[in-house]
Amino acid sequence: SYRQIQCLLLNTQGKTAKEIARELSLSSRTIEDYFEILRIKFNCSNRRELIALVLNNSELKNFLVNFK
Repeated sequence: SYRQIQCLLLNTQGKTAKEIARELSLSSRTIEDYFEILRIKFNCSNRRELIALVLNNSELKNFLVNFK
């Protein structure tokens, strides 16, 4: 979803789940759930791997930034 992608991109900027939750007026548990859903979708073993995947793949990052 757009919200999941938004959270992921904020996390790649170094924001924590609590900071993202505050910024988006969501619970930190919701943010953690979004990360877990994306981790599974991208077949990553943990969130660090998910973030590294986005940061190291410019095509993927461009797609996510332009996702609507």
